Amino acid sequence: MNKKIVYFDKDVVVINDVKQQMLENYSLADYMMLLFVRGGELQMRLEEKTYQVPAKHLLICLPQQQLLECRCSDDFVGGALYIRHEIINHTLPNKVKVVNDFFHLYSQPIIPITDLASATLKKYVDILEATASQPEKGYYKEIANALFTAILYECLSMIERDPKSDDSRYVRQGERLFKDFMKILATDKIKSRSVSAYAQRLFITPKYLSSVSKQLTGKTASVWINEAIVKEAKRQLQYTDKSVKEIAMQMEFPNVSFFGKYFKTHVGVSPMEYRKGK
Repeated sequence: MNKKIVYFDKDVVVINDVKQQMLENYSLADYMMLLFVRGGELQMRLEEKTYQVPAKHLLICLPQQQLLECRCSDDFVGGALYIRHEIINHTLPNKVKVVNDFFHLYSQPIIPITDLASATLKKYVDILEATASQPEKGYYKEIANALFTAILYECLSMIERDPKSDDSRYVRQGERLFKDFMKILATDKIKSRSVSAYAQRLFITPKYLSSVSKQLTGKTASVWINEAIVKEAKRQLQYTDKSVKEIAMQMEFPNVSFFGKYFKTHVGVSPMEYRKGK
């Protein structure tokens, strides 16, 4: 394994000494990127906005965001973590607090890092590197996943400490609207599959809700809705003893056949195949 790459699989890539070429070569379509600038400076253009990232700062790029340009200073030193969005959705609970923290990143993707937080993250990476050197070790993947989860929560903690995260001056009307939409998705136990249902509660048109969602996140409202529904269905299949029919009824699908077709369309396997595979 390249010494710069601490850990690598189809879901997660951890790079200890990231270079400009590496940043340019990774597509963000399916990944969240956490970039730790330890020294020097980085200039990066996300979507239509250019960001200057100084030393001791963290840049978090969310899945579907478009990385258009990247320039590193000669003395740049940094590390990067790429996590596929399915892993994030599976790992983090769909709670309002978590949604709010990640929503902040759409307008403020740069987070200052304290010396203590930097030291903590380095410890996680060191342990991960040690784990990666022993792939034959029992529970290897589970240990690695636990470390990824710890790093994600550490980053959420940094976002909470950032004073800008609660500054209403940074939130435009469209962002407030999308944030309200995400709150409904996070708190409704029975989630409607209709964009119109959410738009009606927000007193806007379905077209406008989808337009705002697409503009801010790269995903339409219907994609967010389907992801939330599938995530809840997976949770119940994996962690409860309810039958597929009971889950379908609880989630207000018209019948178990419709639920099965919906699940297979979005996951690629039937509900029973998913449950057996877990």
